[in-house]
Amino acid sequence: YDKFGRQFGAFTEKVGKGAVAVSSDSMPHQIRHVLPVLLHERLSRVRAYETVLHDADDETLHALRVEFKQLRYALEFFKPVLGESVRQFIKSVKLIQDVLGRFHDVMVFTQYMDGIKRLSPEQQAVVAQYIGLRTQEGDTLRVQFQEQWQSFNTRTVQRQFSDALLVL
Repeated sequence: YDKFGRQFGAFTEKVGKGAVAVSSDSMPHQIRHVLPVLLHERLSRVRAYETVLHDADDETLHALRVEFKQLRYALEFFKPVLGESVRQFIKSVKLIQDVLGRFHDVMVFTQYMDGIKRLSPEQQAVVAQYIGLRTQEGDTLRVQFQEQWQSFNTRTVQRQFSDALLVL
């Protein structure tokens, strides 16, 4: 088996035997060849979260926000070579990113406020009331995110992405 493994490895790696010489001309090297793969990879990293969103914690939502940000920045960088529909797709990405960003800000600040010690009873009451308001805002933002997530995954929005790549 070991001998076969060595011989087969040599066979598949030696040009003229098992391996075929690949011309650099046939390797993907133009933007129109590599950009769709790059952008689809970014989009797939975002869409992969659909399996964990039903009970996502704050850290998961923040990680999703980072993935949305990377998708958006890649799209914006290459916007000049993409189709016009990319503008609307970027708006959809930005809407979700903004809601997730505000949600993260609220959660971080709420945790910070909750950690403040050495307050008078009056100050504690004000902080508790403020934390309650921000917690309600966080709940509202979670609902908004779910609605935007559903919209993002519609055929209409996903077609904007596909159409943007068709010009390449």
